[in-house]
Amino acid sequence: MNNKLSDWLASIPRWEAILLFFAFFILIFTLQRIAFHFMKKYADKTSNYWDNVFVDALRFPVIFFLISLAVALLPVLFKLSNQAEKFTVFSSKFFTVLGFALFVQKLLLFVLQLFLVKKDSLRTYTGITRVGISGLIYTFFILIFLDTAGISITPFIASLGVGSLAIALALQETLASFFAGFYLVADKPIRVGDYVRLESGEEGHVQSIGWRSVRLQQLSNSTIIIPNSKFASSIMTNYYFPKRELAVLVNVRVDYSSDLEKVETITTEVARDIMKAVPGGLPDFEPFIRYGAFGEAGIEFTVILRGREFVDQYLIRHEFIKKLHKRYEEEGIVIPSVLRMVPRNPRQ
Repeated sequence: MNNKLSDWLASIPRWEAILLFFAFFILIFTLQRIAFHFMKKYADKTSNYWDNVFVDALRFPVIFFLISLAVALLPVLFKLSNQAEKFTVFSSKFFTVLGFALFVQKLLLFVLQLFLVKKDSLRTYTGITRVGISGLIYTFFILIFLDTAGISITPFIASLGVGSLAIALALQETLASFFAGFYLVADKPIRVGDYVRLESGEEGHVQSIGWRSVRLQQLSNSTIIIPNSKFASSIMTNYYFPKRELAVLVNVRVDYSSDLEKVETITTEVARDIMKAVPGGLPDFEPFIRYGAFGEAGIEFTVILRGREFVDQYLIRHEFIKKLHKRYEEEGIVIPSVLRMVPRNPRQ
């Protein structure tokens, strides 16, 4: 049967072969459109999301599979020279490999997009990750195509190894920051909006976590740009983790002649009023004091209040000191100051 079909195709006139080729070409593309129309309708009816992913990923690559099939028919329909026949075989393999590469690329990018919907922090890496995935896929399939076509890929692999090493050495700092950024996103020591302070003293709200650097917006509205590699290796305090609330500590000193019970009562009353009146305070929090030391000039203690987040501590501390100073004056409680003796120069 196959021999008879081959003999018949070889015996028909060239113009009939051309018409037959284009008729076959139109037929398979028409069938492809009809098939994908019904596949799409079926996928939309099912509750399985992966049906839609598979259909969408296959829609464009299947065109290259059909082109590969059409090119493979050319030697059957036409009498071609050996050189032309080798070229059609080469082209057919090329379109087949390209179709598979596009299918795998689209499938992986759909999976990546599905993952990024749940991970807002990774959206910074969307563009460069898509480029990286596409580059790896096409490099892999190009090597497969060259091997299938009978071209030795050993020199290419060796060149890739040497080239990759050279690029890695040239971009050492950039790559270190890039992978440190992945660590920051995966480990989640910080999130956008957190208020952090580094051991070197830089502090501010995390404005963005990029593939190369972290941006901190200071309270002065200026921005600090820190490479990811330095940020990830630094000791850091995150004032928003695990909660945004934080203790506001105020150190106070009173005279040794003070009634400490009275001092504690009055100080706690003032602190309680501040918690209720000042924006950023926690009305339900019960402030307290803890005596800590017999100081050089008086008895020292710490007042513990609480704020909703890091920046609220400044207004809470500001209002508390003003009101406590006024209340101590009314109650006759003395806040002593330290007098330091400066040695006099005997020559003066």
